[in-house]
Amino acid sequence: MQGRIRRALIGAAMVAVVGVGPAVMSATSAGAWFRGTEGCTPGYWKNHTEAWADTAYSPTDTVGSVFTLPADLSSFNSETLLDALQGGGGPDLSGATQILLRAAVSGILNATDANVNYPTTAAKIIAHVNVALKSHNRDRILALATKLDGFNNGVGGCPLS
Repeated sequence: MQGRIRRALIGAAMVAVVGVGPAVMSATSAGAWFRGTEGCTPGYWKNHTEAWADTAYSPTDTVGSVFTLPADLSSFNSETLLDALQGGGGPDLSGATQILLRAAVSGILNATDANVNYPTTAAKIIAHVNVALKSHNRDRILALATKLDGFNNGVGGCPLS
């Protein structure tokens, strides 16, 4: 009997949540952000600086004004966000940082443009980038860059192009 009551309560709670959920959700709510499939690539943002006007960032903002870099990577602090989009990469920690910053800058631009239904928020991207860079773990940094690159090349495409 106890199991039946528990299942009934769980079922009622699910109905209540599902029934109310869509009425409460908005395009900017947390739930909506995690269903997005759109994203524009670093190349798009690099070549369409006029589109930055719809984001929270400017091409001349610095990497250090957005991300917290460890002391040994502080040379990236004065790099502009536009410069970060040009980043190449390399076999060392600095190269992995360039790869991550390229994907991360594109991610925060996507996340703060209301016209892009991106799968996550800029705050989450910034937090994850800061942790990854602080780890000094090249594999971890590249794994995050790969994840963000997947978001930036979302199956929904870039709605701005």
